[in-house]
Amino acid sequence: MMPREIDASVNYLLDGSQDGEIRSGEEQMLKQKGSYEIRFSRGETADGRDLGEARYMITEGSYRFAVTEKGWDLFREKDVDPASLVTPSLNRAPKKNALPSLPAIPASESIPN
Repeated sequence: MMPREIDASVNYLLDGSQDGEIRSGEEQMLKQKGSYEIRFSRGETADGRDLGEARYMITEGSYRFAVTEKGWDLFREKDVDPASLVTPSLNRAPKKNALPSLPAIPASESIPN
């Protein structure tokens, strides 16, 4: 999900081949299989510094995007055990994401990175 309070969108890549985008206030359901590799750009700072890429394996549960001091990140909701990182793959990179101009939103349950 992308919280309504964040007026932005995030482009992501599922399993190295399926492009996706989530916008403010949207929820998306992934039901075709039990786990997915999700990769996304953490964004670029106002001065053009690239914050890199995030790569996670997500499984059944609820996740939300948030802006942190590291740029965009994905957090698993508290009622589900944390997902694990995915080992690097040789698939293409996801599209770059812009960071919204608002203060970082704190999140308590982070997927480890």
